[in-house]
Amino acid sequence: MLDFWYSERCTRGMKLGSCIAICAIIYFLSQIQKLTPEFTTSCLGIGVITHFIRYSFQRIDPNNPYRNGFKILETVFPVMGLILIILLLPKTQKIVLALQALSFSALGLFVVSIYQNRAQR
Repeated sequence: MLDFWYSERCTRGMKLGSCIAICAIIYFLSQIQKLTPEFTTSCLGIGVITHFIRYSFQRIDPNNPYRNGFKILETVFPVMGLILIILLLPKTQKIVLALQALSFSALGLFVVSIYQNRAQR
């Protein structure tokens, strides 16, 4: 999915639509149960860090021995971070809160990647 997000095939309209859809999902789920600010900022941080790991991975020379480590880090870090957050969530409405956590991490990734790749004025 990240390969498509960072490719030329993913247009600005598709990225904007994805951000709007994620915000709508977060709004709908927050009507059921709100995610605490601590979990929200942690999830946004996971998305931002995922973007910077991906950005660093793209800049590494293909023959560099550290490239495989960044590929593993790019795959493992977001999954492990979200699993840890989901395990720490309160027991009430855990599925709703887990979906919000996933949505906030995606939103963090989307917003930072769109901002960094915007056209300079």
